[in-house]
Amino acid sequence: MTATAPTRLGSVIAEKYRLDAMIGDGAMGCVYRGHHLLLGSSVAIKFLNEALDSAEVRARFLREAQATVALKGEHIVRVFDLGVLPSSNTPYMVMEHLVGTDLRALLASKGALSVTDAVDYVVQVCDGLAEAHLAGIVHRDLKPQNLFLTLRPNGTPCIKVLDFGISKFAHNMYGADELTQSNVMIGSPVFVSPEQIRDAIKRVRPKVLALVHAETSTGALQPLEEIGRICRETDTLLVTDCVTSLGCIPVKLDEWGIDAAFSCSQKGLSCPPGLAPVSFSERAVAALKARKTKVQSWYLDLTTIMGYWGGDRAYHHTAPITMVYAIREGLRLVLEEGLEPRFARHVRNHLALKAGLTALGMTYTADPKNQLPQLNAVRLPAGVDDVAGRKRLLTEFGIEVGGGLGDLKGKAWRIGIMGQNSRPNCVFQVLAALELVLKGFGVKVEPGSGVGAAEKSYAAA
Repeated sequence: MTATAPTRLGSVIAEKYRLDAMIGDGAMGCVYRGHHLLLGSSVAIKFLNEALDSAEVRARFLREAQATVALKGEHIVRVFDLGVLPSSNTPYMVMEHLVGTDLRALLASKGALSVTDAVDYVVQVCDGLAEAHLAGIVHRDLKPQNLFLTLRPNGTPCIKVLDFGISKFAHNMYGADELTQSNVMIGSPVFVSPEQIRDAIKRVRPKVLALVHAETSTGALQPLEEIGRICRETDTLLVTDCVTSLGCIPVKLDEWGIDAAFSCSQKGLSCPPGLAPVSFSERAVAALKARKTKVQSWYLDLTTIMGYWGGDRAYHHTAPITMVYAIREGLRLVLEEGLEPRFARHVRNHLALKAGLTALGMTYTADPKNQLPQLNAVRLPAGVDDVAGRKRLLTEFGIEVGGGLGDLKGKAWRIGIMGQNSRPNCVFQVLAALELVLKGFGVKVEPGSGVGAAEKSYAAA
């Protein structure tokens, strides 16, 4: 669907912008080259497609302008003005006029970029995205046609990131949460419901859905039982990050319909870091074998790795033998303890720690129904300095806890009790140390309240 012109060439809008030529159109709208009559400069004017006009589309159009105007770096297209045509009520935004081409057109006309140019352009894109992320904005629609190549005044190439129409905002900026409910910014304790997943898959029709099973940044558990079934109904592959869940809580790959999963060796398995256990369903293997193009990354080329694992024993890498021995020992200990007793141990120690943290005046960030037993993320009481408090825990007590991420940065601590560290002595040690640290910041804590609450929890278990 091509956008229709909202007004005639030569028309003047807002008594200062003359429309000189249409320079682009598409499903969402059209873009004109305009002339600022008062300043004598060229501008680009983007109009929303009238056929798509709705409250939600208008909100996204407004959000694109608000996101872009908040960013000042050279790699983000600048927005100068925003308005509505009185005759048709069509929204428009006035932006800087860029001379050049988008990367899709460039690749179509000239073919692959040189390595030097590709690296240069990617670094510039990353600079633009870094500025957006610092402002709490995630673009979410990066593709060649949204990357524009122009020239700086000195003649050097400059990449501009375009189209923030479906970007995601932190802190509910500009009502963004109401517009995009199927995704959550990092640092939010909210999990994604199956209903949200179903709606998003129907709308987007992705080939792959990726989810984090145990969200380390917030201590939230993402239920997966229904999502695998939804993915099979819609012919979508389900990929899960089980980095923090493996060895601590149930991970039922076949029962839940998970097509690909990956984890690590150092968390729930309590082995040295360096290995990543992975699993692939028959559907995932079939998709890999059906690729029509070669994988560009040697390190991540699973088609070659499968040859290394299989009967051909085709070379891919030199395996870290000592790491294999280490993870074998870790898995042996898991089997020796038994999965169900191991999961129960994590829950028991979590409940004791939770009782102690609550007695110290700390509240959890995640919903009680979806709290991880192995990763306890709690909000800091008023007056507690995040960095100074964690530094004292480490230097004086040898206890390292993680700081909050995203919206929780500086506001929460993340306490891991997983694998071999999920033990009562670890629970008591961290609660005793926390009591002293909190008192040091002036928090009123009843002496021994945290440890005492944990003792009562263990006694009642």
